[in-house]
Amino acid sequence: MADGSRPATLLLLEHPRTLTMGRRGGWLNLRSSRAELIAAGYELWQVDRGGDVTYHGPGQLVGYPIVNLEAAHTDVIAFVRALEQASIGVLRGYGVDSQAVPKLTGVWCGERKITAIGVRVSRWTSMHGFAINLTTELGDFDHIVPCGLVGKSVTSLTQELARISRAARVVDLEEVAVSIAERLADELGLGLEWATPQSLPEPSSDLRVELESFRVSGEEPGGGEERVE
Repeated sequence: MADGSRPATLLLLEHPRTLTMGRRGGWLNLRSSRAELIAAGYELWQVDRGGDVTYHGPGQLVGYPIVNLEAAHTDVIAFVRALEQASIGVLRGYGVDSQAVPKLTGVWCGERKITAIGVRVSRWTSMHGFAINLTTELGDFDHIVPCGLVGKSVTSLTQELARISRAARVVDLEEVAVSIAERLADELGLGLEWATPQSLPEPSSDLRVELESFRVSGEEPGGGEERVE
């Protein structure tokens, strides 16, 4: 991918209940202990994206665009703006107003964050990406300070539809996945070709072992760290 020999790829997933920590934060923005979270069925992972702690889970569409920015004739800032604008366009299609906020990466409905964005770029190739709350159980965010932003709340597409008296509108994850892929391709000036999970290569056993090293145990950190209460 880094040499431009492979096409840009967008992986669209729905994760089990998972908390990931980016490079910017420690586990200080947890409101529950690691042991409590793991016992409740959450997975905890340390990842190398930008940003702080965030939640992934059922009802949330997570996108991992793997793009050679140089080949796509873009840069990191413009790439993040493209992710934001693609999300804004999808939400607009449901009649929901949203916006990007200067210095607060992601997409917001007023003071409520609906799309989280955290990326890493290495050798001009992007990793990680975005997460849009669709029918997400927002109570799962109660265990963290989302993205380390104290005083900010989160929302979902179903919640915003209820606010504008469109609660009857069905939110289908696969429908949103198609829409976000089409809009992101337009934003980046790229073509679009669909592939099924079955057509993708299986990760090697070495890669599986390497990935497992990023899983976080239930042991609490040392050094006198305190959780946010």
